[in-house]
Amino acid sequence: MSDVDVPQASSEDPVPATLPPGPAPGPEDLLGLRVAAALIDLALLAGLLAILSVAVGQASVGGGNFSVGLTGTWAVVFFALALGYYFVLEAWAGQTVGKRLLGLRVLSAGGARPSVRAVAGRTLLRIVDWLPALYLAGFITMLATGTRRQRIGDLAARTAVARAVPVRRRGLALVPLAVVLLAAAGLLVYRAASAGNTLTYRAHGVSFDYPAGWQDETRNATGTSGAVPALWTIVV
Repeated sequence: MSDVDVPQASSEDPVPATLPPGPAPGPEDLLGLRVAAALIDLALLAGLLAILSVAVGQASVGGGNFSVGLTGTWAVVFFALALGYYFVLEAWAGQTVGKRLLGLRVLSAGGARPSVRAVAGRTLLRIVDWLPALYLAGFITMLATGTRRQRIGDLAARTAVARAVPVRRRGLALVPLAVVLLAAAGLLVYRAASAGNTLTYRAHGVSFDYPAGWQDETRNATGTSGAVPALWTIVV
């Protein structure tokens, strides 16, 4: 049997180095996108508020300033519309207009589509997340939940917001946003133009328009209606 020389490794031979494994990538922080999506949704709802306010005669224009707002029954109607906006879109597609534009979607804790009950829960708890104003409670909760970025409604409903699967024609979500904002701006401009020759009296729980050339005057009441004394008098 012949001898076989086996080369011996010398100290000068290079030794393959093994690099330590790097840290595993963590979940993506979506805080900025969630805030931006919320602002888009709030802009759309603000447009709806302006449209409804002008439509029911609760918008006022004076001194170059616009004032929109709703009281009484109409305030309740708008509140229901706002909650319905979030519930219907998230239950149907998992996305509001803001989330669709920025590529986000509501998912259950396991990554599946959330149930209608879960969406209803996170929608109702927006009332708590909004407190004391502008989603402050929800924002603080998202900061406290790390990269999961869950607000109070997400924690209660066991939902989360994650990246959505890329979809075609995502920009079509701009259409309803643009329509609402343009309609609101147009109505406010029209209201301002039509109010140029009139003023609005608002006091004592009543309001009415009168020509801008008229002025308030102080006079004594000349009579009463039946046996009931007059509570107040305005003369223009």
